[in-house]
Amino acid sequence: MEKLLQENLEIMHILRIIEALNLEQGCLCAGTIRNYFWDVFSDQNPQIVSDVDVVFYDPAVPYEMNATIQADLKRRYPQYEWEVKNQVYMHIHNPLQRPYTSVVDALASFPERCTAIGAYLKDGDVHLIAPYGTDDIRNFIIQPTPMYANEPGYSLYRQRIIKKTWTNRWPQLSIL
Repeated sequence: MEKLLQENLEIMHILRIIEALNLEQGCLCAGTIRNYFWDVFSDQNPQIVSDVDVVFYDPAVPYEMNATIQADLKRRYPQYEWEVKNQVYMHIHNPLQRPYTSVVDALASFPERCTAIGAYLKDGDVHLIAPYGTDDIRNFIIQPTPMYANEPGYSLYRQRIIKKTWTNRWPQLSIL
């Protein structure tokens, strides 16, 4: 799957932008990666139409820097809708969350297993972070991560699935 990302000039451009930020554990994640793969696997023209989610984990970077980094990216690369989040602080926005210990830990706590994916560059090569593997993405399966498999998380997961309307774009999706 890393090769598929490396073949896409736009994804590689975004990954180079993120790499240049020198963020601790910085990566592109979630919908940008998932949607790209779903487009490729369904023979659709891959296009970035959602937020470009950038996550990192650095206790030395204050919470307010999320907005500063994000504003700078929007100014320099306005063609993308950037969202930048230091995962050190994200637990304060969700009562289900406990403090994260890393980007991998944070991705594992995303609502869907297929969304729990990230990519970053190291020495020019693309590397994936996929705490639940990539089978759900390859097989067009949407299912909750363990945190969202039971209440109260499951209700939030179901609301999110309804709101996202992913099956309109990828009708072959199976929602578990």
